[in-house]
Amino acid sequence: MILAGRKKENMCEMRYLCGCLPAIVSSRLHLLILGLNNLVPGVGIARGSKIEYFLSRFGLVTAGTTDHLDLPRLTESVDWALAHRDEFRLRAETVRAELLADLDKAAALLKQVLNGPPHN
Repeated sequence: MILAGRKKENMCEMRYLCGCLPAIVSSRLHLLILGLNNLVPGVGIARGSKIEYFLSRFGLVTAGTTDHLDLPRLTESVDWALAHRDEFRLRAETVRAELLADLDKAAALLKQVLNGPPHN
């Protein structure tokens, strides 16, 4: 898929397209994030620990690595994603809420650090 135009338009179009897919298989963390933000199940192919850690929050596992793809696990993961979309969606909504709460906490801490200690 090739997206043309300005970067912002590309991102909106990519987010929309990811939301239309039944599942996403990728070795790119940001594509998996776009899909999971749209409550679309993702099957990751690890290139390091980031994808594995991120997917684990959603109860998902990788289908191997870019150096060694586990084809039976890939098939099993895609089959599960396609057969259990509603179950995944419920889990993803909960995880997404947790991630947003973590983001709010981090923003509050950053604001506190940037503003310095309270003055009496």
